[in-house]
Order: sequence, then structure tokens, then C-alpha cells
Amino acid sequence: MLPTEPSKPAAFPLLPETSAFPQTASVVVRTIQKGDHISKVAREVYGVSNPAVFAWIKQNNPQLQNVNHIDVGMQLTFPPLPFGVR
Repeated sequence: MLPTEPSKPAAFPLLPETSAFPQTASVVVRTIQKGDHISKVAREVYGVSNPAVFAWIKQNNPQLQNVNHIDVGMQLTFPPLPFGVR
């Protein structure tokens, strides 16, 4: 009997869809205030600020064209971070 090839891992997207989270997970909606910037808000909401977190924020806020430019009064949604994004 010939040895079988090890199975290849399934291709997964870098960041899962938001629907992958249980309905009990809390989502934070935050209105941007004067003096806020994305790294500050990310640290306040998630406790961490890095490019993977910024990509997650951008993916879940289609109105956000550039994470480096947020306007006062803009409302951003912060769903729970997926497993492995920290």
C-alpha cells in the first residue's frame, strides 16, 4: 500500500465573515469624537492596535475608505475580533 499524501489545509480567508460569531457576542458602535484616531479607538475597544485589527475594522465598516482618516461624528462598528486576530 502506498502512503497517502498529507491533506492540504483548506484555504480560509484572512478574516472571517461577521456572521461567524454567536449572536450573544457584543458589538460596540462608537461615534468618533474630536481627538480620536483609529489606533486609540482600537486600543480602547479591543485592547490592541495593529494592522490586522485595522483590516478587521475596515472590513466591518464599508463607509470607512481609509483607516487613517476618520471624521468626527462618524459611527464605526466594532464586532468581536475573530480568533487569531490580536
